[in-house]
Amino acid sequence: MKFKAFFTDKGVTTLEKKFVPAFEKIGKTCYVYLTRTHVTLMHNAVNADGVQAIAQFKEALLFDDYRISSQNEDRIAFTLDLNLLLRALKSSVSMDGDKLQIKLGR
Repeated sequence: MKFKAFFTDKGVTTLEKKFVPAFEKIGKTCYVYLTRTHVTLMHNAVNADGVQAIAQFKEALLFDDYRISSQNEDRIAFTLDLNLLLRALKSSVSMDGDKLQIKLGR
């Protein structure tokens, strides 16, 4: 499985200012589900207890040059530490860099 993309400016702002802080108030980790056309963030979607939060985005809103491949019809799911994601997003904004790249390592 492979995933590589560059965040758009709007994608960084959307996640950093709105969604990641809200999800982080609910819990420390979330599930990420990637398809060819959408990126879905899910918190507590597996358990029936407590607050559940799901956010689905078209990949073009969050990423430029979005590449995904897997043996499961180009679908990838993994857990993500929200604090680490928020730190990376804030760091990219403060550094005023050209592009923020995200890759999935094995």
